[in-house]
Amino acid sequence: MSLEDIREQKTSKGVYIVIGLLLIGMAGFGTSQFGTGSNASQSALLSTDDAEITMFQYNNAFRNVQQRNPDMDAAEVRQQVLSLLRQRLALADYIQRYPLAASNPQIDDAIRNDITFSENGAFSEEVFRRVIGVSPEIYRRNISNDIAMQALQVAVATTAVVSQAELQPFIELSNMSRDISVAKIARQSFTNTATDAEMENYYEANKTQYMTPEMVDIRYIDFNPSAIAETVVLNEQEMADLAMPDRQVDYLIFSDMGKAKEAYAAAKAGKTVENIKTDFIDAIEDSGDLGRVSRKINADSLIDQVATDAIFSLNAVGEVTQPMDTENGIAFRHWTALLKAPVWQSKTADCRQWMANKIF
Repeated sequence: MSLEDIREQKTSKGVYIVIGLLLIGMAGFGTSQFGTGSNASQSALLSTDDAEITMFQYNNAFRNVQQRNPDMDAAEVRQQVLSLLRQRLALADYIQRYPLAASNPQIDDAIRNDITFSENGAFSEEVFRRVIGVSPEIYRRNISNDIAMQALQVAVATTAVVSQAELQPFIELSNMSRDISVAKIARQSFTNTATDAEMENYYEANKTQYMTPEMVDIRYIDFNPSAIAETVVLNEQEMADLAMPDRQVDYLIFSDMGKAKEAYAAAKAGKTVENIKTDFIDAIEDSGDLGRVSRKINADSLIDQVATDAIFSLNAVGEVTQPMDTENGIAFRHWTALLKAPVWQSKTADCRQWMANKIF
């Protein structure tokens, strides 16, 4: 049998014999590690038809090995614990199939000699019941299984017969070694003869070797309007602007500034906008309703802040603004109605909340 065969044939008779010899290593997982714990930790990690290893038992065994081997890598500890637990599961399954049990005096001695249940140097029934986490009957049954399992381990380890032909390959595997030769060559012994063009060509042909995984730096920002409102600073003018009722406005677009100024003068003299539309019909290119106009413009506003300021400089409904040159022509705005004021017009907190909501 080759050494490679020994590694691959995990189910061979020889491997089972060696596992039997290794079972004694389970002695470190005695009664203090198994058979106790709350129901929340009893999900099965490994199981057979007649036995199982729970997550609670695995966690206890993992801590036990880590404490005894603080320098061992976590992955190595996990591998060792799982290997030992599989061995224990095989024993537990055997004990369930062919029941072995300890006597009551043996169980009593094991409990009384466990320093976990001692108080002031002596066994304490109160401490025992407080620590075990299960009923005394269940704990005694677990102790019985542990004692039976330890007895089975000792029996296997002390009575197993292994032939020299089966043992020799494992001895050779354990004693295997490798001779390694290392040659050190100084970097200064080599000169760089690559040209810039050669290095660029090499880089282009091997770009994937010089790439690193894409990474991003993410920072979360809480856009909470209520929180932002607390940081909004209002002055008296801002509060007055926010509290000012919106205005209903319509418009006229003239073809030239001269006609627009004549129409404005007529409006100032008392002529209605409807009459101006009739008198200047040839000079008016467009007319319509701007709708609701607020004191401060936003993304939905149809006019700029300069035009808005002109509208809010008017003193009474029915007045018109002076003609303004816009991208659509000579604009002439007419204030038609005063809309209802916001209900929060006198509440500073509501003004802050309104400004915060505008961000969204």
